[in-house]
Amino acid sequence: MKRNQPVKGVLFSLFLALGLVLASCGPLRARVDIHELEAVVGVRHGMQINLADVPPTGVPVMCHGFAPVGVASIELYVNGGFSGRAANTAGPGTHEYTYFTTEFSFEPDGPGEYDLVCRTHDHEGRTVNSADVTIFLIGELPTVTPTEPGVPTATPTETTMPPTVTPTHSATPTATGTATATGTATLTPTPTSTPTTPPPPTIVSLVANPSSILDGQCTTISWLVEGAKTAIYFDGEPVGHDDHRDRCPTATRDYELRAEGPGGQSTASVTVSVTPQGPDISQITAPGLMNWPDAGCPPGTPNQASISATITDPSGVSGAKVVYRGLRGSMVGEWRNLPMSELRGRFVVTITGPDLQASTNRYKFDPAAPGDDGTLEYYIQAFDGLGNSSQTGTGTVPVKWCVIVR
Repeated sequence: MKRNQPVKGVLFSLFLALGLVLASCGPLRARVDIHELEAVVGVRHGMQINLADVPPTGVPVMCHGFAPVGVASIELYVNGGFSGRAANTAGPGTHEYTYFTTEFSFEPDGPGEYDLVCRTHDHEGRTVNSADVTIFLIGELPTVTPTEPGVPTATPTETTMPPTVTPTHSATPTATGTATATGTATLTPTPTSTPTTPPPPTIVSLVANPSSILDGQCTTISWLVEGAKTAIYFDGEPVGHDDHRDRCPTATRDYELRAEGPGGQSTASVTVSVTPQGPDISQITAPGLMNWPDAGCPPGTPNQASISATITDPSGVSGAKVVYRGLRGSMVGEWRNLPMSELRGRFVVTITGPDLQASTNRYKFDPAAPGDDGTLEYYIQAFDGLGNSSQTGTGTVPVKWCVIVR
């Protein structure tokens, strides 16, 4: 049967309207500018087309491209797959060199949703994709049923009568012969081909970047789906075939991507690992100098180090401590710790001379070493009500050795 062509006229009218919008620099849904390149699909987003009205050559699609250095070619992608390419043969300096319009057509697999993307290539190797434009093909593909010819029947009949021979004797024999031939030719009709169902959509990639975060941080999950598809869902949300979403989980979990199409559905998942963070430690204070031991130090000089910090956590702070050691020249003391006490919203600990001696008493110091001073090295650890911990970087307090201990 011959199909009419109103769809092509409607698509050309839509594309003409798009061209007028481009000329007036107005807003355009299917336009994307990257480095001043443009790519436009000349079909209205969400348009419905009856398959009975599709021309025999396929669904017509107009693509428009612009590039200041000249459009080299334009490609059409249908449902993420390459459909066709047209090269621009216009010469430099002409209007058609920078503004290139071409028509494609594609054969639909049947009713359903079709995503269209035009891609512009310029003469410097840059490319830009148009925004996705989705059309809906409704109805059924028309089928052409061949007319079966009639069954011819040939029945030739041939009759032969031999002459009668009369002998001279009394007996008169008579011979009569009849020959009949009948033939019948039967034509077998050509079977109607059954259209094949396309395979399910292909999930090319599903990636979380980064895939491991701390509690309170976020990650970006991106994906690419190709093939015949009608709907795509990420984490239960309808999304595009080449898309991404940000997620900020508070615990390790999986995220699922599901792609549905005429041939079935495909699923994939990606895991984002979340490491719990301990309490927040801030506003740390420590003295600028500690003198040790008492004997021999000038009167009124501090002989201890009071270290304090503000520690908070939504689940509560179960405890905190200061881990410290003494350093003197090439001699390094042992790490020791003291619990911090909460005082008016602050956590405080005081490190005294004997505490420092406990860290460094395994060394014998040289009484003749001039300026035999040292350092108190420390950091703070805190724990929340869920068992998570956190700690600060290392801080230091200068230590003035007033006398030499042997």
